[in-house]
Amino acid sequence: MCFLGRHKIELKTHRVKGKDRTCHKANSLLKYELYFAYLHKKIQKYHLRASDIYNMDEKGFYLRILTRLKRIFSKRLYEEGNIKANIQDGNREWIMLLACICADGLALAPALIYQSTSGSIQDT
Repeated sequence: MCFLGRHKIELKTHRVKGKDRTCHKANSLLKYELYFAYLHKKIQKYHLRASDIYNMDEKGFYLRILTRLKRIFSKRLYEEGNIKANIQDGNREWIMLLACICADGLALAPALIYQSTSGSIQDT
């Protein structure tokens, strides 16, 4: 009988998405609150319209990782919700998808950013 089978009362498996270490460290409710308070002040101060405001976001994908990882947890901690995100070591190569949209609904075409084999900047 396998290890997990012998300990199924204490352990649980679950597939999780990896989260880059730098992204995990940067995530903070206080930082978000401060940012939006500052943004609101600037909108009022400069009388900005929706057509003056753009948001850009990115989604990163690890290269050469095809599936989510399977991890083993304490069943008690998992059921209590005390399991944190899986943190990657930060040494993976990424490809980034960028999206940009205006507050009035206008969207720019998405773009990809990736490392070239020559190290030069790619425009196609």
